[in-house]
Amino acid sequence: QEWERPVHVEFYWTDGSKRLDQDAGFKIAGAWSRSNYQKSFALHARSEYGKKYFDAKLFDELDITRFKSFVLRDSGNDCNSTHFRDAMITHLVANNNIDIQAYQPAVVYLNGEYWGILNIREKLNEYYVESHYPHVDHDKVDILAGKGDGMTASEGDLTDYNSMMDFIQSHDLTDDDNYQKVAAQIDVDEYIEYLVSEIYGGNDDWPHNNVKMWKSKKNGGRWRW
Repeated sequence: QEWERPVHVEFYWTDGSKRLDQDAGFKIAGAWSRSNYQKSFALHARSEYGKKYFDAKLFDELDITRFKSFVLRDSGNDCNSTHFRDAMITHLVANNNIDIQAYQPAVVYLNGEYWGILNIREKLNEYYVESHYPHVDHDKVDILAGKGDGMTASEGDLTDYNSMMDFIQSHDLTDDDNYQKVAAQIDVDEYIEYLVSEIYGGNDDWPHNNVKMWKSKKNGGRWRW
């Protein structure tokens, strides 16, 4: 169910220091992984809860200290196994010009009761794009998500994507002029790295599912996966 509940969230670092202490919105996250015994959660900062952002350093690997939302993830299909496989695979390619989610394991207590270890991950949305690419405005971006029945827009619209796909399907891309027109709309080097990473990682819940891509609506914005 698509509900959100008001909660109070506190976050303590390994040295016992408190890094976060504020009201927020709480949702169950994920798709098929919602059936796991251990749920994933998404936490959202909103003005109606008191603060528009989480101002805290949630990840040692990032210099970013402001987040609109973040996820406490049950590791998805790896929930009943290593509990860190997704983070490990993504971080193997962290230096390969690919957009990945930062990772920090956390011991979670829900209403004072031990809830196990969940993985703190960045939430892949327009605010993620803005925080990693400061020249991109969060309200001027297209973010598309894909399943077997095609792509849908979680932010922005499908106009540029559909136009590009129509061109690809109706033109011969062995013609260099046509190829260059497509390459001007896609970060080709990043796309290659993305494909290699997914294939090498053996992701069998892809590409029929779990495809996500984004681009800035400004002139010159190119699709990244």
